[in-house]
Amino acid sequence: MTSNVREDKRAMGVRAASVAVAAMLAGALCAPAAAHAEYRGHQDLDEGHWAVPEVIDWSKDHRAVNGFPDGSWAPDAPITREQVATIIHNASGAPAPAGPATFADAGQLTWSADAVAWCQQQGIFTGSGNLMMPADPITREQVAKVLMVYAGGAEADDAALAAFADGAEVSGWARGVCSWAARSGVVKGAQTPAGAMLMAQAGCTRAEFVAMLMRTSDGVRAGRDLSGMRYEAAREWVVDYEDRVVDDYEDRWVAASPEECYHNYCSACGEGVYIPMRVIMDGGGLPNCKYTYPEHWRAWQDGLHHIETHACGAADCRAVAEIVVHAPTVGGGWESVKVGSHVERVEAGGHWEYGQGSWVRA
Repeated sequence: MTSNVREDKRAMGVRAASVAVAAMLAGALCAPAAAHAEYRGHQDLDEGHWAVPEVIDWSKDHRAVNGFPDGSWAPDAPITREQVATIIHNASGAPAPAGPATFADAGQLTWSADAVAWCQQQGIFTGSGNLMMPADPITREQVAKVLMVYAGGAEADDAALAAFADGAEVSGWARGVCSWAARSGVVKGAQTPAGAMLMAQAGCTRAEFVAMLMRTSDGVRAGRDLSGMRYEAAREWVVDYEDRVVDDYEDRWVAASPEECYHNYCSACGEGVYIPMRVIMDGGGLPNCKYTYPEHWRAWQDGLHHIETHACGAADCRAVAEIVVHAPTVGGGWESVKVGSHVERVEAGGHWEYGQGSWVRA
């Protein structure tokens, strides 16, 4: 299958001499440049652009345009003749051509060779003087001719051109095809203070062409009237997760000046007392002690009595004594202390998942 990633490579270097962004046969003006937030994987698109979401969603769902290798879609860049051929080819399912293109300049074709050959065999591109001129920009009236052939349409009388302020400026050879494009709804014109404008001999941007192709493919070729309809892609927000190492904490009493204490407590309920060893050993007093010497002895006895008399009511109550580095009697406070870590799945943003869209009433 021909990839329009290949189609897009040459477009990166195209510098079209004739680009008019003022109006569009596709029926909308280009939005002014803005800071972009990535849309559907393209960093140069955001929801402020006129082609988002309808035209871009359609092109994605029909695999017509994948974008450039650098991740851009380049909606406002001028489109070239070989890009037009490749996008039509992609949207048609990228069928294999019956043979190579026979244009006199076919040797210039690389990534677009299959698409150009297929379009030539379908009569979509006939060339000028047997020349494809693949890298040349294409005008809006030339696009109308290409899409009319692709749709199997026929030229119409040029009465429809009278509705456009610049209808008289359409080239003589293109009046019938531009009339077909206007009457079929492929071209709507751009609304300006002077009236609706075709700008038939101006250049065409990538987004403008895809908009016209969308109306041709899903409208004219499918025998549908898309007026009052919009293309809406199915999409669902999916939360992304990642594994992270998360610290474990617990609340502990952290002494201001830890020191060795004698801890006598009940094995069932934990009631007991901490007595600093230096108080026991040297008989000294501590100003912040709950019990000061000789009261610490009474505290000790209180704890032992509690245990001995099973004051908590536990049948398996027994005295436990241990030497610990702990000093609730000398000041401190409760703090969250790191005691380990564990791996936890946490939310890490998310992404849109898209499904096949459909046309709905606007």
